[in-house]
Amino acid sequence: MHRFIMATLLVAGVACDRSDPRPVHRRVSTGAHEPANLSPAPALAEGVYQGWYVVGSGTRWFTPCGTDERWWIPRELDEATRFIVQSPRPVGPPGWESTRMFLKVRAVPGATGSFGSLGKYSRELNVLEVLEVREFRSGDCEPSR
Repeated sequence: MHRFIMATLLVAGVACDRSDPRPVHRRVSTGAHEPANLSPAPALAEGVYQGWYVVGSGTRWFTPCGTDERWWIPRELDEATRFIVQSPRPVGPPGWESTRMFLKVRAVPGATGSFGSLGKYSRELNVLEVLEVREFRSGDCEPSR
């Protein structure tokens, strides 16, 4: 048994030896693991925020009207779950494995960073109160006249 262990260690040592003097170049690829927000910004004020909310397998994110940002919502919202269950027809776009809806909340958006699944969301949204949940309609995020 002792010889087996020694032989294994010797093989592992030889396999790990890097006698090539050339430097190893490591390339960082962009994509899902890239941080959501590279420039820090402070938390935003508590307020009423509205936009579209997407719930799916392992994801819960909110895009406020007027932006293309995605904010992580760290907990399930009971009102959204009820809306999905009570909806008579699918509430997501065709082909989506998630559900999209209109959401209006009183909340506090945290400082920027990398949040949620793989850190791909730029802020975490602390929802204090759900004010409205319904089907997302065309024109929901257009400025009122």
